Amino acid sequence: TEQQEKQALQMEMANFVRQSDERTRQLEAVPRLKDQTRQLEATSEELRRALAAEQQEKQVLEARVEGMLGEMEELAHNVRENVARTQQLEATGEELRQALATEQQEKQALQMEMANFVRQSDDRTRQLEA
Repeated sequence: TEQQEKQALQMEMANFVRQSDERTRQLEAVPRLKDQTRQLEATSEELRRALAAEQQEKQVLEARVEGMLGEMEELAHNVRENVARTQQLEATGEELRQALATEQQEKQALQMEMANFVRQSDDRTRQLEA
């Protein structure tokens, strides 16, 4: 029985040593885990700041894009108006060319009529002088 008690104490002592070693390893890991936790928290904070900066930049870019889209719509409207004005001016120009051509034809007709009148007048004057 003394032998059994001795073996029981040795087993209990071995268990105690094993548990003590395990607790020592766990306690030794605490500073390392704390350091890793601080590093992860710092990285997390950096990522939060970076995300906030990215979101702010995204909002700025979205606002710029919205502004550019508005400008493009305004430019498209102006282009449509300018195309309509150009077409109207081209039509007016064509009307003016046709009116000028008609005026020139009428002028030539009047010049021919005037030349005929002068010729006839000269002929009559000669006849009367003769």
